[in-house]
Amino acid sequence: MEKKNQDDIRKKARAEHFFQFKHFRVYHKATAMKVGTDAVLLGAWACSDSPKRALDIGTGSGILSLMLAQRFPDLKIEAIEIDKMAFDQAQHNVVFNQMGDRIQVFHSSLQQFQLGAAKYDFIISNPPFFSTGPTSPDEKRRGVRHTEHLSPVELVEGVNRLLTNEGVFCLILPKVEGEAFIDLASSRGLFLREKVEVIINQRGQVGRLLIRLSKKEFDKPSQSTLHLRDKQNAWSMAYKDLTKDFYL
Repeated sequence: MEKKNQDDIRKKARAEHFFQFKHFRVYHKATAMKVGTDAVLLGAWACSDSPKRALDIGTGSGILSLMLAQRFPDLKIEAIEIDKMAFDQAQHNVVFNQMGDRIQVFHSSLQQFQLGAAKYDFIISNPPFFSTGPTSPDEKRRGVRHTEHLSPVELVEGVNRLLTNEGVFCLILPKVEGEAFIDLASSRGLFLREKVEVIINQRGQVGRLLIRLSKKEFDKPSQSTLHLRDKQNAWSMAYKDLTKDFYL
């Protein structure tokens, strides 16, 4: 009976374009990038010591903001999104999940976003990362995957402007782009605090980097690995343990 219920949920989700988590639902039909492993990984992993005020850069459907709201009950979150349809979708998801008192969404680019009363002690982003190579004919998808609207330099400058001296910035990037971003950030005053190499297949290929930066320089940043798949090519226990509070 339980398997049938799960199958029914998946069929309904595909038909209505939503992703059902344990404690909230994310509609994502209007967003260029749908709910995927990158966002879930980042939302489940990103950490800070008792954060009070967070900024979600490029929120898309609002998934990261909703995950943070579940993880940190006292956290106030502001999210920005440049694409109007995605902004509307994120607002809908906030209202649908009754998080309007915790999450506020702004239709703005990072470059134009104006800081409110105080800086943020926690910033998170699943940013665009392709700067070269083939681009998607879909303008919206191209905008969230390629850096034409938000370059790495602009992202670093924006975070530096908005982050408190004791705050942290968490993001996810492919390995090559991630290593380059760490070097760029370091040259501009954001230093590596933690890096997790995400092994995406049985060949040991590092597909993503989970990165935590701060304005404080660390002599020995934490470095570790996370395997997404086990020897049978199923989700690994490490991944399931990391995401257990979210997935059905």
